[in-house]
Amino acid sequence: GECAVEWVNEQAESRAFYDIKLTPRGPEVGGVASERLSSAVFVEVKTTKWAANNVFELSLPELHFACKEGVRFDIYRVFLPPEAWQAHRLGRSLVGEAGVKVTVVKDVAAALA
Repeated sequence: GECAVEWVNEQAESRAFYDIKLTPRGPEVGGVASERLSSAVFVEVKTTKWAANNVFELSLPELHFACKEGVRFDIYRVFLPPEAWQAHRLGRSLVGEAGVKVTVVKDVAAALA
């Protein structure tokens, strides 16, 4: 279904425990995944310019928030090649940049258990 996307750090650092909030619009969806689909999902984005870097920092408050939200907290791990990293640092869009990869860790609390 459709969802509203709120980029909480678009203008300035918000100090929130996540970067993006996805809020569903429209009728509620029933079934096993209804908790995730009928309420907001919080996304923390972690970027790196090193493709082999599989380690990233997660603050203690972010970890507590992830455990509290459970299935509603994901991490989007974004790998940027050098050219894309430069564009990112300059605030340019990364749409269409070659070599950008995204890995999604859903339900971070369960992944750490």
